[in-house]
Formats: sequence, structure tokens, C-alpha cells
Amino acid sequence: MRRIGIVSSFNILCGNAAYSEALIKNMPKEIECIPVEIPYEIQKKQSKEFISLIIDQVRNLDAVNIQAELGLFGPTPTQSTKLICKIIKECKIVSITMHRVESKPQNLTRLIYDEFKNKKILKAIGSIFKEYAKKKTYQSYKKIVNNGVSKNAHFIVHTNREKKRIHSINKLAKVSVHPIVWPDSLVACNTKMDKKIATCIKNDHPTIGMFGFISEYKNFVRPAHIIQNTEFNLVLAGGTHPASFSYGKETHEEITARLLSDIFSQHEHDNNDRKVYIKISPDNQTL
Repeated sequence: MRRIGIVSSFNILCGNAAYSEALIKNMPKEIECIPVEIPYEIQKKQSKEFISLIIDQVRNLDAVNIQAELGLFGPTPTQSTKLICKIIKECKIVSITMHRVESKPQNLTRLIYDEFKNKKILKAIGSIFKEYAKKKTYQSYKKIVNNGVSKNAHFIVHTNREKKRIHSINKLAKVSVHPIVWPDSLVACNTKMDKKIATCIKNDHPTIGMFGFISEYKNFVRPAHIIQNTEFNLVLAGGTHPASFSYGKETHEEITARLLSDIFSQHEHDNNDRKVYIKISPDNQTL
């Protein structure tokens, strides 16, 4: 029996952890799937003991999938990248799932010049910090991609945008676009929630779900507005990220009310034919 490892976070309130656990649960029975856990402590301070433990595990596996989210592998992009590249080097066969790939940053000198020229001084100062951070993150992704290519790794992404970004870094990269879906053949993780959604949606239209932590940059509202004019229902399910500034400061009812207000601000809402269902998870639980 082939032994395949998935390197990720596990057993914590984390979208990547939930995704990785779902992968393991639904692997074919012919494959022994082994979780290679990145300890939470590594996100604060990397230790040789934890790193050695991870490396020893991946060396003994037939193949390894790395859930390459920088924040899971170290306190800084540089340290995270160093650990990911070390893991890549030690694997016999490796695939790398990249949930996001940073785009190549703008020319900072040109950007700052244009903003100072237009007397946008405060914006220019903010851009310096923002673009510097983007540059460091981009360099990390670039190093991971190039190390992966040198190891003949297979990259897995969820959108064509990410595929293009990887190929802009290295044209030789082997990339598959695999959107996050939940086909009927997979084991459901929350049947109680499924039943509740079924009772709230009063039509037979197909249902699309958006799951994850509630954050402004995730832009839950725009898809909801688009859904209003289509023959689809939309399920929004998530909670507040533990690292978020607003964690625990806003009740679930307040978050739901705010989202509903934003979503339906431009549309009439018919309670007898609800097209959007929102489920906010308690902050100390996963969905």
C-alpha cells in the first residue's frame, strides 16, 4: 500500500486544516494517507526539534502533498519559505497545493513618484510599506515555485489566475487547476447544517457555497449581489478568524445582520423564496 503524506495544519481553527482533513477522509482505501502536522508553535517560533520531526516523516513516505500557505510554516515569509523548500528537497515525489500565489509587485519607485506628484503623500507612505510586504511575499512564492520545478513537483491551484502567476515565475512548472468542490461522492462534514440549509431555501435552484473566515478581502458581498440575478442560491458560512482584530468583538447576530444589509441593500428580499442563507460559526468552533 502506498503511503502518501499531507503536510498541513491539523486540529486547529483553520481553513487549511479543515481542507486537509477532508482530503485525508476521502482518500481511496487503497492509499494510506498520513497527516504530517505543522505544529502551531512553528508559526510563532521555528524550532529544530519540530523541523527534524517533519523532515523525518516526509523522508519515509512514497509521496507528499504540501499545503503551501506561508503563515502555517513560520513567523515570517523568509522562515516559512526556508522550511517549505527544505521539505520539498527531502520528498521522493511531491505535489504542492498553492491556495494563493502573490502577483509580481508594481515598480515601487514609479508608484511612489506618481503619488507624490499628485500630492498623495499619506497614500505614498502607505504604499511603501504595502508594496515592500508584497515584494517579500512574491519573492517567497517565487523561491517555492523554482524549488518545486527543480524537484519535478506538480503544482495544484484553484484558479486559472494562480496558474498564470506560477507560469509567469517559471514556464516549466507543471500546474493543474483544481477548484475547491464538494461532489456528492465525498463524505459531508456537517449533516446538521445541510438539513438546516435545506429547510431555509424555498426553491429548487442549484446551490453554491462560500466557506471560510469572514473578512473584508474575501468579498462575500459581490458574489451575493451577482447571485441575485441568476438561477442559483448562495450559502455563506464562516466565522471570525482568531487572528482578526474583530475576533470576539462582534456577535454572530451582528455579523449576519451586517452581511444581509450589505447583500440586500440593492435588491428586494423575498423571505418566501430566500436565495441567500448565512451561517456564522461560533468563534471557538469550526463549521
